[in-house]
Amino acid sequence: METAIRLRTTVLKGNRIEITHPQLPEGADVELIVLVEEPSRARKTLYQRFLENPAEQSPQAVATWEEYEQLLREERLQWDG
Repeated sequence: METAIRLRTTVLKGNRIEITHPQLPEGADVELIVLVEEPSRARKTLYQRFLENPAEQSPQAVATWEEYEQLLREERLQWDG
């Protein structure tokens, strides 16, 4: 049975990659496929997105529960027509 291991790493100096994993036995033959992300298409982590768009800058952010309920009422009125 084949074992698949998915890892992420950074290319090291000298255009090298290095991986270690407990399921990689020494001396075993392995097939390695490297997928290089394009910088513009690199996926951001949820934490990175959170830092880029904090709640106080979000149009949905409200100061009080009453403001939230008012926004909700207005949204319902728009849907009910």
